[in-house]
Amino acid sequence: MNSGTGIQDLMAAETRASQIVAEARIARGDRMKQAQVDADELIAAYRLEQQDAFDKKANADGKSIKC
Repeated sequence: MNSGTGIQDLMAAETRASQIVAEARIARGDRMKQAQVDADELIAAYRLEQQDAFDKKANADGKSIKC
């Protein structure tokens, strides 16, 4: 192996490593975005559940509270 080939091999490996890191960053960003969407859906469902429970309790007490 001459030194030119070794350097080319190292440069090719570095390029591939950079591609792998870039793909991993993109994938991580996609997972984070999906996690945020999932969390927002859970929060909205929980908020609705709690609001319904509050409304039922308020109506049972004879009060009508609407926000």
